Amino acid sequence: MTRKSGGLRKSIAGQLLKIIFGLYFVLAVTVTGIQLTVEYFHVKDSVLKEMRKLPVTFGPGISTALWTYNDALLQSILEGMDHIQIVTGVNIRGADGETVRSVGSVHGANGNAVVFDKYGNRTSDGKNETVFSGLFGHEFPITHTDFDGAVHEIGWGTVYSNSRVIIDRVKYGFVLILINSVIKTLGLWFIFLFFVRKILGRPLGQLAHAVEQVSLENLEDHEIDVHISGENELSVLKDAFNGMLEKLNRQVKEIRNARDELDQKVEERTGELVATNRQLEREIDERKRVEKQIKSALEEKEILLAEVHHRVKNNMQVVISLLKLQSGKLVDKQLIDIFKDSENRIRSMALVHENLYQTKDFANINFSQYVKTVSNLLFGSYSISPDKVSLNMEIEGVSLRLDHAIPCGLIINELISNSLKYAFPKDREGEIKVALRSTNDHEIELTVSDDGIGIPDGVDIQNAESMGLQLVHLLAENQLDGKIEVDRDGGTSFRIRFEK
Repeated sequence: MTRKSGGLRKSIAGQLLKIIFGLYFVLAVTVTGIQLTVEYFHVKDSVLKEMRKLPVTFGPGISTALWTYNDALLQSILEGMDHIQIVTGVNIRGADGETVRSVGSVHGANGNAVVFDKYGNRTSDGKNETVFSGLFGHEFPITHTDFDGAVHEIGWGTVYSNSRVIIDRVKYGFVLILINSVIKTLGLWFIFLFFVRKILGRPLGQLAHAVEQVSLENLEDHEIDVHISGENELSVLKDAFNGMLEKLNRQVKEIRNARDELDQKVEERTGELVATNRQLEREIDERKRVEKQIKSALEEKEILLAEVHHRVKNNMQVVISLLKLQSGKLVDKQLIDIFKDSENRIRSMALVHENLYQTKDFANINFSQYVKTVSNLLFGSYSISPDKVSLNMEIEGVSLRLDHAIPCGLIINELISNSLKYAFPKDREGEIKVALRSTNDHEIELTVSDDGIGIPDGVDIQNAESMGLQLVHLLAENQLDGKIEVDRDGGTSFRIRFEK
């Protein structure tokens, strides 16, 4: 792609010319300003010298006029001084500092300019002083020598001039200095422009054009050939470009060779990947077939387990029915209670299998619903009204394995049965509480408590004669591998901890 040149304005030569001329212009303006300032103050010193001579000429007359109180003479002298070219005003003050007479533009008491006519009348306040109209003056004393030779100081006088007087004297010199600076600046500009374009602009333009012709197709036989006089930075730049083209040509050849080798390797690798992909497809098909067989076998196993749990639950239900029929023919209350306890124990185990059959989860049991069902059956079995004894369950979302669920179900069955039979005699009201929670990542805590009359202190839980307590002790330690704690304060509380 050929890039259009931006002309001298955007070239390095143009930028260099701007920098050099800008520096020169700043220097020229500074030097010219210094010349003008020096000339201004030189002329101002000259004007001040002339103003210092005026008291010598007009001082005696002013002294006589003040000594004799001759106002007409004083007015005439001041009017004559005001007509001098460098004088813009005169102010005469008495020995007490009060103004006697003023003519022209002078400084007032507040320091601002004030204008008086030739009669000493104030005509107007002067305009605000600027750089070109600011007043400056020379103050001199007015003295009188009497016949005895004694000198008396009778007042002070001030002769004023302003900057415009100085500018009027130096304006022609200012114009000549400015013209001289402009001529030198323009001359140097054209000289710089000519040499910069010849020495820098043209060679750089040729070099840029030669570089734009370079492409990957002509690297082998292309060389930048620009005529540059002498050995300088441009010749070094040309040689550097030619060296860069040579290196670039070698690198392009290396890249092309590497590309050919890469294409060959890609082709070989693609063939290997295709073969590997086919092998993977065969392995995936085989894996899907095996997974399908495993899934089918698992479904058959689940159906079989569901059927096993269903039949175990039915068989237990048959046992419960037989016990109930048999207990219906008994008269002895102790035997009836034994049969009822056996029914409840078998029912608690049957509920586990029923829960597994209904949920289709053969690894874990939702224990919250299980405890609620067992409790309702026990309350109904012992004809206990919920208004008399209430049941409070605090069971977290804990799921138990089958080998833990059946022992826990039996323990809960025994402890709730004991509470319903013995903790609340003679229509005593109270509460039974069942809690199941995880104490940490590895331990579960089961608590069954009541606020009834409690177990007598003489009863040893570890060696109890009651079959129910013996069963609780055996299930907790042998089946669950847990620890059992009994608290008899305010009722009875059984706390069992076992590993998950």
